[in-house]
Amino acid sequence: MNDQQFRAYIDESYAWFEQRQAALQAAYPLAQSRFGGFDQASGTLQLITSGQEELLFRYIQIASWSKAKQTFMWGWGNQTVDKERRNDSARLKELAAKTGLDLFEKPVFVADPEMAREMITLAARHLDVLGIYRVEQGELRIFLGLVPEFGKK
Repeated sequence: MNDQQFRAYIDESYAWFEQRQAALQAAYPLAQSRFGGFDQASGTLQLITSGQEELLFRYIQIASWSKAKQTFMWGWGNQTVDKERRNDSARLKELAAKTGLDLFEKPVFVADPEMAREMITLAARHLDVLGIYRVEQGELRIFLGLVPEFGKK
């Protein structure tokens, strides 16, 4: 991809991502739900709605971003992530060949918030997830791609 093609791909990916997030929000009350936890062994995210209903989603751990260090780490490169969860996101490396960017093959790199958002958007589109759920743990943001295997419990 040349620079113009890459910029167009990013723009298309942002539009795709916004549509997916809107559809996810319309289908599930995520904005009115609180984080219930995620289980790496099963790859399951739990959310609790305001009505105390449990929502379960299968997830792919796409990446994490440290606000304090301004670093981005792919899920496949994070050794604290369960091996099976790392394998789920390993196909993100395919984006290196598609885009010509070696960042998709580097487990960790420096990234400002805008770059982190671009990477998450491109990854979400490549994995064809329902949308992204962001877990905040202090200065760390963990991005989980929700996949359509589960829904409500």
